[in-house]
Amino acid sequence: LNCSQNLFQKDFFMIRILILFIILSPISQAQRNRSSDSLDRLIDLIVDKETVQILEKDFYIRIESGLNLTNRAIFEELLLDGGIKNDEELMQKYESLEQAMNTRLRKSFEEKLDFIGIFRLTSREVYSRNYSKKEIRKLTAFFSTPVGKKYLSKSQVMIEESQMSLSKALSEIAIRLAEPMQDAMQEQVIKILKEADE
Repeated sequence: LNCSQNLFQKDFFMIRILILFIILSPISQAQRNRSSDSLDRLIDLIVDKETVQILEKDFYIRIESGLNLTNRAIFEELLLDGGIKNDEELMQKYESLEQAMNTRLRKSFEEKLDFIGIFRLTSREVYSRNYSKKEIRKLTAFFSTPVGKKYLSKSQVMIEESQMSLSKALSEIAIRLAEPMQDAMQEQVIKILKEADE
């Protein structure tokens, strides 16, 4: 009986904790949602989709350019090392491979990168690191006014910090996405060089 009583007391204690958790959860969740909602509204006000689209296009161009320069240097070095003459037909094959890789890379980025989502996330991190929840609510109220909107259109300080965070976050992802295509490109380059050597 004593053992059963102890089990009952433990179970009753756990039930009380569970009930308390269930009762308090919505309150803390509601508080988190309020502060999160304020931050989301603030991000909606400050994230200009046109600016993000320009950044996205610039990001793709920088990645493509960097890969193209690297691949071209590797291709030319392989030509020199192999003693293969750099002829027009060989260059056309290479450029065709490069175009195909760029197309696959852009498509991969478009399918796998939520650029605006990542930009919003990095902006949330920047603002929540620099402002308290109360300040975020006040900023949201301010930026909803005509003066606040005018300020947003002229201020680039926080946007630039978000851009730096975004660039860092996307660079790591881009490297992982580009590596398999880079390897496949190099295999194709070696193949056309072997064919040219024969």
